[in-house]
Amino acid sequence: MEIVLKAIVKYLEQQPKWLLLTLSCLLIFLLAYIDEQTSFEVNFSSFYLVPILISSWGISKRIGVGVSFISALTWLITNQLAGQVYSHWLIPYWNLVNRLSVYLLIVILVCALKKSLEKERVSARTDFLTGAFNRRGFYECVNLEILRSHRYQRPFTVVYLDLDNFKIINDSLGHQTGDIVLQKVVGILKKQIRAIDIVARLGGDEFSLLLLEVNQVLAPKIASRINEKLLQEMHNNNWLITFSIGVVTYLKLPPSVNELIGIADQLMYEVKRLGKNAIKYKVYGN
Repeated sequence: MEIVLKAIVKYLEQQPKWLLLTLSCLLIFLLAYIDEQTSFEVNFSSFYLVPILISSWGISKRIGVGVSFISALTWLITNQLAGQVYSHWLIPYWNLVNRLSVYLLIVILVCALKKSLEKERVSARTDFLTGAFNRRGFYECVNLEILRSHRYQRPFTVVYLDLDNFKIINDSLGHQTGDIVLQKVVGILKKQIRAIDIVARLGGDEFSLLLLEVNQVLAPKIASRINEKLLQEMHNNNWLITFSIGVVTYLKLPPSVNELIGIADQLMYEVKRLGKNAIKYKVYGN
């Protein structure tokens, strides 16, 4: 059952909103027709929850509220057309308010659940200290880019950087200062890239960038500019930190995500072995 629900939710999230709204309206009309054709003794009010759930989860809370009002009014009208008679003229409207209240409560609960799950999904992929993607989030982004690259044959670049002498900062100035350094680094990285690019913290003082559609001509320029801005910030704060950076532009794809990131990681460690504070470039699949 859980697998089925997850599949339904995933399907709804992948559909355009106009399609979900159209589907919700069609379901309401279908239910109204069935409700009107059957005896008013047969209660169909709970079935209106289907379009309400679709619109609330797949579109928005506001649309869910609108669909709830339409569903409640449709139920009232179809019951009257079916010939239901009440002992007092206010009773159908009282029932209308009751059903509408239930519908609206469900909309509120569904939207609150969705918001909570979205926050949980984001936090599971985000580094709590810096606000950058964590390793899990970064790997998922790289996987998506690999799929796009397979389809469109566009290059992309991975930048892997490590903070030289970061341990000295932690030991001499304390972990609080170390945390500030990491936050500053992420802030600069985000400012130096586009909104479509990805910043991730992969380990204690290791970071990576996924630069979409950046080729071997642009990659050195971007990496050099980023390094310059980072060094300037470290100098301004009297932090004796430099950066070892490996930059790999992928024209073709390696067999796996682990190997893809590992190539940039190894390039960064080559820089560290050769004396740190430098950038090394590589083109994969040239």
